[in-house]
Amino acid sequence: MKKWLYLIGLGISSIFAALWLFILISNFALSPTVPEGQGLGFLFVAVLCIISTIGAWFKTRVGGLMMMISGLAFSFFIYLVADKNPWFGVMISGAPFFIGGLLVMISGIYRPRKKSSRQAI
Repeated sequence: MKKWLYLIGLGISSIFAALWLFILISNFALSPTVPEGQGLGFLFVAVLCIISTIGAWFKTRVGGLMMMISGLAFSFFIYLVADKNPWFGVMISGAPFFIGGLLVMISGIYRPRKKSSRQAI
């Protein structure tokens, strides 16, 4: 069982989910306006990454897959939107969720399934 892969993957994604949650909350606390255009897309993808990280704590395979997909979507969005140095934006935004999801998925492959309490007759 590769529990250390699971814990590292969840640790990386949880730290970055907390970072983006703090950024989103502080942004709306300082300027309580409705986001438009790029801001709305950023909000959607960031919240999707945060939700997928929370989902990975409860369902390993589904949450890991969601983290990988949302990490790729976040990276793609930041790469298209960033004016200067888009690769830094990709590394700080979507890549941690993709890497965390990949580690969670790898650990889920090696994790044995729980046996049913019912006996076959």
